[in-house]
Amino acid sequence: MLRLVDVTLRDGLAAFSLSNHKRKEIFSVLWQAGMRYFELAALTQSQNSVQYWLQEFASESLLQQISGAEFYDFAVLVMPLEFDQAALQQLIKVIPNLRLHTFYPVGPYDILQSPANFSEKKRRISRIVELLKQTGCSVQFTAFDGMRAKEDELLEAYATAVQAGADSLCLADSNGDATPKNVASFCSLLKNEFSLPIGVHLHNANGLAVEKSLAAQQAGAAFFEVSLCGIGLQGGNADLRKLSQAFTEKGITPIAKLDLESLEKAEQLLASLLPLDTS
Repeated sequence: MLRLVDVTLRDGLAAFSLSNHKRKEIFSVLWQAGMRYFELAALTQSQNSVQYWLQEFASESLLQQISGAEFYDFAVLVMPLEFDQAALQQLIKVIPNLRLHTFYPVGPYDILQSPANFSEKKRRISRIVELLKQTGCSVQFTAFDGMRAKEDELLEAYATAVQAGADSLCLADSNGDATPKNVASFCSLLKNEFSLPIGVHLHNANGLAVEKSLAAQQAGAAFFEVSLCGIGLQGGNADLRKLSQAFTEKGITPIAKLDLESLEKAEQLLASLLPLDTS
């Protein structure tokens, strides 16, 4: 069955200054709406949000809130070059069902200014995935801007991650300008090449993130990274409620069944905290 993974707290709010307390409010209303898969924060040199979630999961209140849930999954994004390994070990100790998500630039949108030598890129992909697998956590690998990469290099990047132990692969439309047909083609390519779960992270620069997600589902994608009100960089992410509604209309039920009315309340909360147009 399909999974919707909420990335509001990490990716969606990246361009906004919002207190950790308010982020917790957003988490709570999404949890009440039925969301069970979250990417909480990025493990970078700026540890403010990571330390907050460490404290929250170490507290009784948050553990009581999630207790009794049949299933859930929490992820942190681990930057591939430098991260606080001590903080990561703390996260592993206190956050149940922790998934580690990492990435490496493969296409022209290179936010890390990585080496041009592709062999060195593969070495670094292998190194970070192997390092994270040693923790015993599930590891997700994303080829950043992969949809604009050379096809052979994209497959090599994913093959390198798989050989290093990745448990799932995510296809990223980092620039947000792919078409539904492009997305379906790439998903089919990965689905035919690898036996792992394939997911998508689709930005909305061309206004087609939901349509691209539906095309990915038809091509075999198993999980979809989404955000509340579709907020995020590069035109935003696939809109959580709109994609949920589109799946419902097609008779597709994700593992975590979401209450659309409650999602609307979550959108209203977000609109009260940020300067958004949710019409």
